[in-house]
Amino acid sequence: MIRKASYLKSFNCIGGACEDNCCIGWSVEIDRKTHATYGKIKDPELKRLIREKIYRNEEAYDETVDFALVELTNENRCPFLNGQNLCEIQAKMGEDHLSNVCATYPRMTNEIDGILEGSATISCPEIARLILGSREKLTFEQEKAPPGRNIISIRVDTRQKDALPIVKHLLKLRDFTICILQQRELILSERFIALGLFYQEVQREMETNKGKNLDEILLLFHTKLKEGKLKKKIDMYEKDEMGQADVLMKITEILNDPKEIDSQEYLSFIRESKQGSGAGKAPKQMFEKHMEAYTLFYEPFMGSREYMLENYLVNFVFQSLFPASLSESPYEAYQKLVYRYRLIQFYLIGIAGHRKGLDEITVIKFIQVFSKASEHHYSYFEKFDRYMKSNNYEIMYKNK
Repeated sequence: MIRKASYLKSFNCIGGACEDNCCIGWSVEIDRKTHATYGKIKDPELKRLIREKIYRNEEAYDETVDFALVELTNENRCPFLNGQNLCEIQAKMGEDHLSNVCATYPRMTNEIDGILEGSATISCPEIARLILGSREKLTFEQEKAPPGRNIISIRVDTRQKDALPIVKHLLKLRDFTICILQQRELILSERFIALGLFYQEVQREMETNKGKNLDEILLLFHTKLKEGKLKKKIDMYEKDEMGQADVLMKITEILNDPKEIDSQEYLSFIRESKQGSGAGKAPKQMFEKHMEAYTLFYEPFMGSREYMLENYLVNFVFQSLFPASLSESPYEAYQKLVYRYRLIQFYLIGIAGHRKGLDEITVIKFIQVFSKASEHHYSYFEKFDRYMKSNNYEIMYKNK
């Protein structure tokens, strides 16, 4: 069986017509089985490129994924791309000669308790348009798994006796997180307050009872949500706007080192964001410019389009097996989700200020290149976490 995101039914790779390319700007990985078939290729030009440009990966973490790597050109292109941005291996030898990663991207597959889960990464422009451009809530369906190659990114068995409590209760926690993120009666910041209150309770429960009473906590929060009591609790909290803007501006300088990030398009967005949010000004002036950008340019567009960020977050939660994939601590995992949301929002506010407005194309494009730059550079969010912990910062909400 496979449990998969419903948008996959509408996805088709547009190949050379794509404005981006999954074979430009990041490493191209070759699994062991595919690597073995390359030794039998007779085509002279492919044979030469394989000999010169593919090398064993001495630091491979999984031979079904990255047994070997392709040496990119000086322009960070895969050397097997032709002038139409199509793969010469596929063109001459067929799709069955593509590596596991090349054959399946942007699709991603996980496995929970023996059931496959299918989704796709927003670093693909076509997937970004499908997910972020839809006003409908993301849905997931279960069906018989089709034949074909599947690379398992994350495999989890929640039934193991020695599994951590956060792993044992993964499905319940993830389902409730998605439920709250899709509560459109609340604005997105209120949904995060609701999640924060929930994960504070979950954290206490895990520490004291290892999750034995989790069902009661879930029932309580569902009841409060249905009866409107949770909204009253949410209204008691607010964001520390000035403090968060200052922290996010500081972290922007640390995360976006041009020596580490290849995407010039992403770095251009970051330069716009910094200019639009008053980078370089004194904290008070910076905050005033940031809030002006929010009030005049960000909120008038995104206020009625929070479904774009909602769909991004729901896809991430489903795909990453949140919260178990981010931390052993439920509340810390929640915090890391807040980081992701607030960082994207902060950048978009700055971009809106610089451009004197936003449109759907800009938002989709930014989140796509942000995903490509951050998700495929493993240290990106590690740096974020280290900075927040070393400075005792917490992007949460405080009592009024």
